[in-house]
Amino acid sequence: MTLFGKTCSSLEECEKVLQALHDADTSPPASAIERLAKVRSVVDTLQGLREVADKFKKNADETDPEKKTYGSGMVQKVLTFYERFTVASASANALLESTEKNAAVEEAALRKAEEEARALKQAEEEQKRAQLEEAARVARLAEEQERARRKAEAEYAEAARKRAEEESERKAAEEAAKAEEKRKLELKEQEELLVAQQLAEAKADATMRSAVQEVAIEMRAEAKEV
Repeated sequence: MTLFGKTCSSLEECEKVLQALHDADTSPPASAIERLAKVRSVVDTLQGLREVADKFKKNADETDPEKKTYGSGMVQKVLTFYERFTVASASANALLESTEKNAAVEEAALRKAEEEARALKQAEEEQKRAQLEEAARVARLAEEQERARRKAEAEYAEAARKRAEEESERKAAEEAAKAEEKRKLELKEQEELLVAQQLAEAKADATMRSAVQEVAIEMRAEAKEV
């Protein structure tokens, strides 16, 4: 393929892309950032064709018969090509300008959305962290309350045990005191009984001695009479 043919083919590809981008403007909106990459690719391609296109145009515009290199048919093809090239370049540059503006707006919106998303995520994380901290605080409070309850129950049980022990000791002391008092009473009764027995025995001995004395007196009296 000749250089002109390759250049025309490249221009045709650029025109197809530009037409597709133009058609996309009338369909549901696409990402301006994605479109910008395509537009820049077309602009770069057309700028790459600029030098050769200008050379074709210069040769086609040549009026000196001795310097002419193109026939009339080729001149017409070149002029037609150059007109298409000029339109495509203008269209691509205009599209680039508008797309860059739209992309800038879209990028700003994306940055804002990302910032809002980060802020929202941060707020959610802070809320979650606060909820976890609150849950931990409640758990600690519940644990402290449980420890306090167990301590109070233990103290109450210990106090009850001491009261029961003191009550048992008191009752034991009362029982011991009653037993001692009973023992003393029984001992006193035994002593009184012993004293009574001793008195009775002493009385009986005295009576017996008296009777013996009387018998002895009577025997002495009888002996005198004899």
